[in-house]
Amino acid sequence: MLGLGDGKHLGTMYHELFHLIIRTDLGDIPAFLDEGIASLYSVSSWNNGKLIGDHRPWRLDELKEARFATDILLKIPSLDKLINYSWDEFDGQETKNVCQVAVNYALSNFLMIYLQEKNLLRELVTAFKDRPFVPADNADPKSNLQIFEEVTKDSIIGFTEKFDLWFKIQYNFNLYKEAPSSANTTVNISDLFINARVLLAETNEKVFKYKEPVTYKKLEEELKAIEQDHRKIDLSQANANNAPVNMVQQSLPVDSAEVKRNEILLRLQEFEKKLRKLIFDKMPKTAN
Repeated sequence: MLGLGDGKHLGTMYHELFHLIIRTDLGDIPAFLDEGIASLYSVSSWNNGKLIGDHRPWRLDELKEARFATDILLKIPSLDKLINYSWDEFDGQETKNVCQVAVNYALSNFLMIYLQEKNLLRELVTAFKDRPFVPADNADPKSNLQIFEEVTKDSIIGFTEKFDLWFKIQYNFNLYKEAPSSANTTVNISDLFINARVLLAETNEKVFKYKEPVTYKKLEEELKAIEQDHRKIDLSQANANNAPVNMVQQSLPVDSAEVKRNEILLRLQEFEKKLRKLIFDKMPKTAN
């Protein structure tokens, strides 16, 4: 089987084999660690007798796209949330948003790369392996986050700042500081359209395999229609700015234009969710 597979499919096989190894040796560990380690070693190589996960896994594109996601459930989660996620939360089952899993897998993958580089991964794995199934002396069981902070000897806030800085140096963009997730941050809709076009091209490649031109064309026309409606709003506002005073009222009022922009964002969000669902359904499924 190994001789017949290409790099991508061998990576999937390695991923599943590492799940078996991890669960046989470590038992029940948190979702972020289980999937993160399996993802880390699915693209790896031997170096001086050590298996090292690659710094450039294919999941980088998932995080690039997630920075501009219009659906809050598809945005990059904070590390404290990721670390404490249950399996249902990690796989998007609790929110009924199956597309969320791709972002969680990607973030877990890069978190493992960082821990590997800082020589903390083995210690973290050991800490979860040694966690008692039943706490002694009726003590409250430690949360995933408590164990994580003990191993890293840092608060999750401080750790996140260091992780984000490292990510910026390694991959040329921040996961959190530049992500348009804050209510005080203006969403650049041009970036969202660029992201949608990239996602559409990815769907044509990974889902349709360039063999379903009719379906692809239909999706392409849907995106073009959303873009055209957005241009009409901008054109109307431009006309208002240049029109004589007695002509301004014929253009869209500011509040009306804002409402229409929000409608465009919602349509773009639904379009993006549709594409991510198509891609997710083509992803190899792993048993928890």
